[in-house]
Amino acid sequence: MDIVSVIKQVIKLFTGKSAPSANEIINKLTNPNQNQTSRPQTNTPPSQFAQCNQTQATNPEVDDNEPLYNYADPIKTRAYYRDILKAEFPQYELREDVPVTSVRGSETLVEEKFWKSMPRKHYKPEEGRPYDFGMYMGGELKAVVSLGCGSCHDIKKEYLVSRAYARKAGIPYINFYTQFANRKPYVVERVRKMIAG
Repeated sequence: MDIVSVIKQVIKLFTGKSAPSANEIINKLTNPNQNQTSRPQTNTPPSQFAQCNQTQATNPEVDDNEPLYNYADPIKTRAYYRDILKAEFPQYELREDVPVTSVRGSETLVEEKFWKSMPRKHYKPEEGRPYDFGMYMGGELKAVVSLGCGSCHDIKKEYLVSRAYARKAGIPYINFYTQFANRKPYVVERVRKMIAG
């Protein structure tokens, strides 16, 4: 019994249908891409991250030789963002590890419902994670930047509390997912949009 006959018997055994001819089997085995059906096109918009990565990939200002930071090293990651913010936004005084209590109006507790399974409750500003960077002008906090990896911006209470206090005070809050290659033009563009409102 040859290999083609064995394959035909196996196909018939598992599918209950007669197997294709020997030529079709050989053709599929030797040219696997030739007979594949194409996936239907959908009109679903790409995810936020796909859009971000696509923007970075097609941005003519991006220098492919620009060194990327090592996101596994939090010190280098922070230095990468610090250098960009200081160089591109010199009109602002940049402060690091800005406590949530420094946000105006933080003496009034924020009431939020962060998760569907939990009731609304009041959160103290001390429960929030300090902002990685605060951008000040004339001694007044004008914008905050938060760094994190994974989905921490969306699920960790400390991040959610920090964002809620910034939002309540009307201070622009921007977060960067550090596991992505956030190239300098992308970071600058997002911060400019954030500050512009």
